[in-house]
Amino acid sequence: MKKGKQTKHNILREAYSLASVIGLGGLTIGALAEQVGMSKSGLYAHFESKEDLQLQLLGWIDECFIEDVLVPALEQPRGLARLKTFFTGWVNWHESLKVPGGCVFLSATTEFDDLEGPIRDSLAKSQQQLIDSVARMVDAAVEEGEMHVSVDALQLSYEMYSLIVGFNNFRRLLRDESAHHRVMEAFERLLAQSRTPYKEERI
Repeated sequence: MKKGKQTKHNILREAYSLASVIGLGGLTIGALAEQVGMSKSGLYAHFESKEDLQLQLLGWIDECFIEDVLVPALEQPRGLARLKTFFTGWVNWHESLKVPGGCVFLSATTEFDDLEGPIRDSLAKSQQQLIDSVARMVDAAVEEGEMHVSVDALQLSYEMYSLIVGFNNFRRLLRDESAHHRVMEAFERLLAQSRTPYKEERI
């Protein structure tokens, strides 16, 4: 990595750590300058404004997630193997975050869900792309004959997404040491249900 890119990477990593504590909305050029020991003018060479900083941070986190979670899953055969690898990686992503305040994406969705503007748009686009990726993996598992043809890919994506949100709350807010076991068991139940007619299983 070239020096300029490495510097930017290091700055965004510090921004991630700071935003995890004070919230994405509280992340400013001034606050970040103090965190990294740089002048505000030095940071303006990388970010045009507070909003640009926030947007670039979201993009950087997205790239990290793709590299750490999505790419390894896509290296697996299409079908359940890929879906399982993705979900396990998703859980591990939340467990391995080296920031004091947890996932910025999850906290930011609550912060910005009712605020119109580029930040909300970026968050919504990213999360929709995530859900669409999961749905494609589910569809592939159906096509491979590993899930029942009646499985609703969007519904299963919704349920997997909900498991991650619940897992994060159990682990971080409730400090429940069984959170990992519980989320993986819940995921296995979803997979077991998907092997039978989807609607009949929920009657």
